[in-house]
Amino acid sequence: MIRDMHRDLPRLEKTELFARLAAGHAAGLTVVTPNRRLAQFLRAEFDRGRQAEGLGAWETADILPVEALVERLWEDALYCDLAPEIPVLLTAAQEHALWEDTVAGNRPAERLFSAPAAAAQCREAWQLAQRIGLPICVTVA
Repeated sequence: MIRDMHRDLPRLEKTELFARLAAGHAAGLTVVTPNRRLAQFLRAEFDRGRQAEGLGAWETADILPVEALVERLWEDALYCDLAPEIPVLLTAAQEHALWEDTVAGNRPAERLFSAPAAAAQCREAWQLAQRIGLPICVTVA
């Protein structure tokens, strides 16, 4: 199902995307990538293109991994009237600590494993499930 989703979206070639990004922040364009590595790669490629055009300075392309976009939107939301009702955005360390507490509190006594390692795997699995849009069913025993 997810593979077919992109068929309905218009295609935008990289050269056209970079041309739009070259207009700077005034264009109001933000590129969102699924991970930091791709965001860094696209920013570096954009910069190489600007250098090849002979420019000495240019606006940084607004290319963000999805996590950074969520942080930006959360920070922007803090300035609206509903700010007191917005939940706290956890840092990576806070999120890991919650996963570790959850795993440590629910691991079977007869099984031995590292709660920190299991928490890291749970966090990664949760993030992957969220990225690809898997429906999550949580049951409490």
